[in-house]
Amino acid sequence: MRIRLLDNGTGVILSRQPFITHEDEIIELENAPLNSVVIYEKNGLQFYREIKNGRAVLPFSILDGIIKISVSIIISAANKWICEEIRADHLDNGGVLVAPNDLNLPQVVVDLKLENEALRKENVEIRARINALDNKLNGILEGYNII
Repeated sequence: MRIRLLDNGTGVILSRQPFITHEDEIIELENAPLNSVVIYEKNGLQFYREIKNGRAVLPFSILDGIIKISVSIIISAANKWICEEIRADHLDNGGVLVAPNDLNLPQVVVDLKLENEALRKENVEIRARINALDNKLNGILEGYNII
């Protein structure tokens, strides 16, 4: 499983293909800073695992139900990434089916649409300011409207 940490304080699962496991798994965490840990949370309990070379162990023993994932820098709780959740379901053969928890996708789409709207509004404002600045600069270069 691969997770990329984004600059907005979230993390997304890149490898979305479900898999079956019978043992601990290694997850790759792209953009994980030095001295950071991955935090798995299940039923209110937290399990910390060190991230070494962008990799951390996903313990088989906690794979059951919905598991929240976050990443934090050890010395600063202010730097934290909230990642997508995973879902783990036990199979009859003793294995566990692990997959991204996509039950919240409608809310993710709504959040992205709201963020997109805010970015479009900000883009319009920035373009207006750039155009005004460009007009002033052109006026100064032509010798007019010197302020």
